[in-house]
Amino acid sequence: MPDMLVHLIMDGLPEALSGPDGSNGTAVMRIVSAPALGSCYNRLFTLQKSVTELAADLSEVSQSMNRAALSEDDGDRAISSPACKTLKKHGAVLFRALDDASNQIRALAQQAQFHQRNLVLLLQFGDRALELAGCHWEALYDEAADRFLVFGGTIARYIPAPVIARPSFPRLRILVAISTYGLDGEEDKELRESADNDLEGLERSMRELQQVGIVEPLAVLRNPSQLQLNEALRKNVNVLHFFGHGGVLPGQGEYLILRGTGEHDPVRRVFFDQLAIAFQPAAVPNLRLAVFNACQLEAQARLGARLVGGFGIPCVVTMKARIGQQVIADRHGFTATFYREIAAGHAVHEAYRLALESIFCASPLETFVPTLTLGVTEPLVLIDRSQQPATERVRMENERRRQPIQNAVDTVRQAWTRLDHDALASALQAARPFSQDPELIDLLGTVFEGVKRLLDRMRNAGQWPQALRCGTSLAQVAELLPSERQEEARSLTQDLQTTFDMKLGELKTAARKARTQRRWPDVVRGCEEYLKLKKNEPEVAAWLAEAKALVQLEQNIVTVDEGAQVTSAFSQLENLVRARDINAAEALFMSMRQRLAPHQALAFQRQILLGKARQAKEKGDWETARRAAGDLHQIDPSNAEAAEILSDGMLEDAFELLRAGRYDDAEAKCKDAAGIAPLSPGIVQFREYLYQDRIDEARARSDWGEVLRVTEKVLADPQLRSLHDQAGEWRREAQNCQKLWGQIQVQIVH
Repeated sequence: MPDMLVHLIMDGLPEALSGPDGSNGTAVMRIVSAPALGSCYNRLFTLQKSVTELAADLSEVSQSMNRAALSEDDGDRAISSPACKTLKKHGAVLFRALDDASNQIRALAQQAQFHQRNLVLLLQFGDRALELAGCHWEALYDEAADRFLVFGGTIARYIPAPVIARPSFPRLRILVAISTYGLDGEEDKELRESADNDLEGLERSMRELQQVGIVEPLAVLRNPSQLQLNEALRKNVNVLHFFGHGGVLPGQGEYLILRGTGEHDPVRRVFFDQLAIAFQPAAVPNLRLAVFNACQLEAQARLGARLVGGFGIPCVVTMKARIGQQVIADRHGFTATFYREIAAGHAVHEAYRLALESIFCASPLETFVPTLTLGVTEPLVLIDRSQQPATERVRMENERRRQPIQNAVDTVRQAWTRLDHDALASALQAARPFSQDPELIDLLGTVFEGVKRLLDRMRNAGQWPQALRCGTSLAQVAELLPSERQEEARSLTQDLQTTFDMKLGELKTAARKARTQRRWPDVVRGCEEYLKLKKNEPEVAAWLAEAKALVQLEQNIVTVDEGAQVTSAFSQLENLVRARDINAAEALFMSMRQRLAPHQALAFQRQILLGKARQAKEKGDWETARRAAGDLHQIDPSNAEAAEILSDGMLEDAFELLRAGRYDDAEAKCKDAAGIAPLSPGIVQFREYLYQDRIDEARARSDWGEVLRVTEKVLADPQLRSLHDQAGEWRREAQNCQKLWGQIQVQIVH
């Protein structure tokens, strides 16, 4: 499906962005070609930090990322690491600075995710917003959604490049230039080792592509001079991949360190102004992509802008900090994935996104090191699929490599949809190697919230075994999520266990008290309820056996005549209840009450209340039915029929509220009914009626915002699957109407 493109243009006001005293400044943001936002959107926004503070933030980010890249502890590069938290803090400041446009971007990101499309965010900075360009926009972080925007989309910087024809190629020519010298004229051994590893990984990943004819043999230049680099670029090169040192000098610009001309000039800084002729489109008409693995954080925004806007290279990838050798050179690392996806016929920005995902699984923090700068807004495809049939073979191989991750995501989703805790546990175990995958993280967040809601329902309904099983599943899901979620799950499960232990303690205390008072039927009931919740309790099991034996003994002591009378009374009671003669049944109970044991009296009362509830329900007298069923539910909460009648009576009230148009009150009453009988089919049926009525009423009022809110509720509830297709159509109708209304408003304004 086509990408969803959001093009943001930022520039400063006539006065300086930072103000005369370095205080917070104001910038103008313009969104162009954004779906659902109209053709143009202008907005002023104010940075919450001064330029000085932002520079300090960037320095902290750079140091954190470099330390993490050098660390041997994988935890230093995890999504919950201190370095990632520093990135979140910086990205959240930038996202909040976008003001209400951030809400629009969040909505578009959700739409793109729902429709399985890629959100492409192009950031263009005007001449008066160079301070803004220096910020780490690739780390934009939405606190409300708890996610970086780069996961599920592409964030790229945009500098308009010269407009020229850029045809695709049947195969790629890649020039690899390696310069391992430092400014002291000595070779940097650490850089040489890193470059050799990267080159080995690049050659390994290119070998298969060379065999099928998509990539020509790599042209490798080691420690070239400026002249040698210029000459190599003129040989119809499509991609330049540079390893080496670089930097920036104030007032002079960006430079690369290349070999000099002789003994007295072993190395030299070659400024990009000196390379301008070599990089001009006329000199290198087929150069489409340049990848610079020369890290210096503060120079990257200017370097990408110079190569694209100044020299006309339509696409540039730079590194903002150190990046681990294994992350780059690994078989499934950034470099290999990036070129394989290009070879499969994908646009460069899509290949970049997939390459970042490959880094994320191994080292989440280093996902934010590569930066993409584009000079075109249309997709830039380097390999022409029509001229290169091997692209389909490469594409299928790439899909095969990603299949294990997709299988893990699908298995977790299916287990959660079925509410199968055992299957969910197995799926989570199988998904553990891919726990850093962005799509899996999103799904696990949804499952975590769903299990948490289910746990609350089960606990409130007194269904302790199910609640404890939910607690176990919650802890298992949290193991694959950041530490904050793990702590939340630990707190919830501990609270659940404490409440459960208190419930067991209350039951055991009540049984012990009844045993002391020789109320053996009460001992039997209490012990049986206890053992339903906790089976392996020898002491309580012994009490139960003792109480049952004594109850039987008491029953045997009763005279035969009295026993016969009681038996006859029970038989008469059953006949009267079956005949719906409740008044006669109550009279019989009152006459026999003094001769009945407590448990027998309770059994009489249960029969009468259940018969009264049934009779009232058949007559449609829901008030009487609710009262009788409610009394029986208090006496015997385990009586399923009483709970169902009580729930049905509450649903009748809910239907009355629904017919009166009191939707919120009807929904609240339905929730009360679900608390009594959560598995009643009438609950789901009523909710279907409720949401259909709400949507129909909102559509009649053309309240498309309400339609969207209600359809989101329906689509988020797995119990309402029968409405999902219709809800999807209603949502699309509402989105189209909102979009049409927005376009009409724009036309009215103009």
